[in-house]
Amino acid sequence: MISYASAVLCSIDLRLWLIFAAGSIVLWHLLKRQEIALRSAIIYTAFILILTLFSREGSHEQAVALMPLWSWGQVLFHGNYELFVQICLNLLLFVPLGGLLGCCRWVQQQQRPLLLISLAGLVLSISIEWTQLLFHLGLFEWDDMLHNTIGCALGGLAASLLKQPLPEP
Repeated sequence: MISYASAVLCSIDLRLWLIFAAGSIVLWHLLKRQEIALRSAIIYTAFILILTLFSREGSHEQAVALMPLWSWGQVLFHGNYELFVQICLNLLLFVPLGGLLGCCRWVQQQQRPLLLISLAGLVLSISIEWTQLLFHLGLFEWDDMLHNTIGCALGGLAASLLKQPLPEP
């Protein structure tokens, strides 16, 4: 485990480290008085960034999939089950973030908390995909943005359902 972590850390581009360090300093100052759910959501966001950006090696060419829902075409018509697993993992990666955001007092006080949670997932996903495109860190695709947003919305929905009182029999 430690050797894997050191290999990941050594493969990270210096520019990405500087961006992450600057963002961490800003977040540290912003989080001094925030509630635990919001702090947890931000820490989980950092975890997502490490998994999706910092653990990848750059390449010299850009990889782009511009056709929306191409991955579902591969799964449904060509039986690509490995891609189906990747789709499920993309969904599941953002479910905890949606759940944590759904537990935040500030989000709960909004008129449409599920919409806000979905937008947060979309913005984070767009940021990841564009960073992957700009720094040649992976495949830029619309499908990932869709799957990540749906995962975040599912987490927010689960949090809102768990917070509601159960009906009496």
